[in-house]
Formats: sequence, structure tokens, C-alpha cells
Amino acid sequence: MSASTALKPVLPPDIRAMKGRQPVVVLTAICIVVTAALALTNHFTAPVIAANQQSTADRAKQVVLPAGADFEALGEAELPAGIAAADKAGNGAGYVF
Repeated sequence: MSASTALKPVLPPDIRAMKGRQPVVVLTAICIVVTAALALTNHFTAPVIAANQQSTADRAKQVVLPAGADFEALGEAELPAGIAAADKAGNGAGYVF
């Protein structure tokens, strides 16, 4: 038998179509699982990250203004032009920009 007369398996059309879609289905499933895992991780770590950022900001304010305590954020209406954020010490010791 020559190479041109060798028997080739004949697949029904529905199996041929499924064979072409299989990589798409697998990759889509992988993407859904990974996205769900990342969303779940973010859901559980977001509060911890926010608390760490607030703690870091509070320590930085304490370094800049050691006499200050109980810092509270000033509203944007109270800030002069060019200042993005400011906090006022609750005990009246001053401001941190």
C-alpha cells in the first residue's frame, strides 16, 4: 500500500466540530477558574490591605507631627488650591499635608 492509498480515519462532522472547539472550551474554563480565584483572594485580602495602609499612614503622620493625635481628614472644600489631602490633629497640635 502506498502513502496515497493509506486508510485515513473518517470522523463524523459533529466530532470534527467538537475537536476544533475543545481548546477554546478548555481555555475559557481555565480563565473562569483563575478569575474566580483572584476575585476570592481579593475579597479576603482587601480589608487587611486597607488596614495596613491606614496603619502606615497613621504612623507617617505621627512621625511628621509627633504632638498630634487622632488625625481627621479635612474635606476638599477646606483645602487651598494645589493641596491634594490634609489631616488635622484632633488635639489641635497642627495639620499634616
